[in-house]
Amino acid sequence: MCRRSAPNDQPLDRGIVWRLCEELEPLVAQLEAETNQQFSVVRVREKRGGLRVYVNQGTDAICERIQAAEEESFLVCEICGEPGSRRNNRWVRVRCPEHGEE
Repeated sequence: MCRRSAPNDQPLDRGIVWRLCEELEPLVAQLEAETNQQFSVVRVREKRGGLRVYVNQGTDAICERIQAAEEESFLVCEICGEPGSRRNNRWVRVRCPEHGEE
C-alpha cells in the first residue's frame, strides 16, 4: 500500500523523494525497455544527515537525478521541508531554525 503522507502529515508529493520518483519514472521506463531488465530501488536511507538512494542499475541521467536529490537533502529540514542546515547534536541531522533542537 502506498502512503501519500508522512507521519507528521506533510504531503509526500512536496518531498525530495517523491519528486525524485516522478523525475525518474520516464527514465526508468526507457531503461527497462532498452535493457529488458527491471529497475529497482534497493534502499533509501539517511546517512550523516543526507539522503542516500541505492539502485540496482542506472543510466548517467538516472544517476545525475539521484545525486541532485541527495545534494538537495543537505539543505532541507527533515521535519518540515523548509530550508535547513546540518546540525550535529548527538546525531547529524538537517533542521530548519524552528526544528533545530528536535
